[in-house]
Amino acid sequence: MKTKVCEPYFAQGLVRSPISATLPQIGSRLYVTWGILYSFPEIIRYSFFGMKEVFGSAPSFLQWLRYSTFLLLYPIGITSEVGLIYIGLPYIKV
Repeated sequence: MKTKVCEPYFAQGLVRSPISATLPQIGSRLYVTWGILYSFPEIIRYSFFGMKEVFGSAPSFLQWLRYSTFLLLYPIGITSEVGLIYIGLPYIKV
């Protein structure tokens, strides 16, 4: 998506960097962003299970995070999936 936004800048000569240098930067930023978004709930989940396994119980704040982060992350996930499907609809061949 970000690549489509940047293409007009390359075509008009508004950016001095060549596209071959800029695209890997954009790709790596997207990769890191998605990696962090995917890892966040996993870190909470496995911290909770690890503490529970080692100490017999987990701290209350970790338990709260374990069972409450879905309230924020679930709607974000649904919205992004629906948005990506909507963006991809013109490219689907029937």
